Amino acid sequence: SDTPLIVESTGGSAYVVIQNSSSTAGAGVASNGDSLLLFTSTSGTERMRITSAGLVGIGTSSPNSKLTVSGGQTRILDSTAFVANPLDNGSWSGAITVNTNDGAGDLSGLGMYVNSSYGAGCGIFAKQTSSTTADLTFFTGSGVGASNRERMRIDSSGNLLVGTTTAN
Repeated sequence: SDTPLIVESTGGSAYVVIQNSSSTAGAGVASNGDSLLLFTSTSGTERMRITSAGLVGIGTSSPNSKLTVSGGQTRILDSTAFVANPLDNGSWSGAITVNTNDGAGDLSGLGMYVNSSYGAGCGIFAKQTSSTTADLTFFTGSGVGASNRERMRIDSSGNLLVGTTTAN
């Protein structure tokens, strides 16, 4: 029969740390009640949590959905070419980013790029226009920053704007 390794604690979290013998930095796994925690560094900073309900949190200790990612921009990268795609030149790699803001704190949305250096892409973003309203904006371009241009907007009043950012 299998013999499990059991780590118990009489108070607080039970945990296992993996580290180099010449370093105080390491990584570990802990159990905090009925949640599994993954942590890194000398401070034991929690990086990911899986709850007993199967909810996964990255950057948060309180996930509220199947996957909750908190703390900045999230990227999904793919560097594998799909052989079955006739439009693929065999060197494709891409990225999808979920942006939390544009530096000014008033933009949130989804950017899609055809290469991982963000050289060409498009996006759909909510652009805050006041403390209680936002417009839905659509961007295309040949790169990040100034090279991406807003092409269309649906403002908070429902107006479709093409080539302009304000209704006449």
